[in-house]
Amino acid sequence: MEIDRVVFCLNSSPLYSGMWDIVSEVYTKKTNFIPTLIFCGTEEELKNEVKSDFGEVYLVPKFPQYIQDPYHDWTTTWTAMWAIANMFSNDICLFSGIDEIPISTNLWDKIKEYDDDKYIIPLGSNPY
Repeated sequence: MEIDRVVFCLNSSPLYSGMWDIVSEVYTKKTNFIPTLIFCGTEEELKNEVKSDFGEVYLVPKFPQYIQDPYHDWTTTWTAMWAIANMFSNDICLFSGIDEIPISTNLWDKIKEYDDDKYIIPLGSNPY
């Protein structure tokens, strides 16, 4: 299995929105993965908070009727999962937190042995 893209999710959050600039540049310069941001919000929020110098950025509208707690908005994460399945169905996607950058190639080295039709949860020393 070879990873095609690394997918991040984000909504309007000044605490996290600047991290896209960092992770998208690192993944562009250090891997062959396409850094991909699924941004849940408005065009104005996206324009004000996110640069798109590296990688691909997709705007998806948020669905306020499903947001139970604006401080813990899980609709953003679920929207990213929907995007992976529906927008990138032919790509092998790595889903990552916007504030996470691996410091080695250990993860993708370990998953090379798996077939492309598998779903891997890479927790601990043995992905399953």
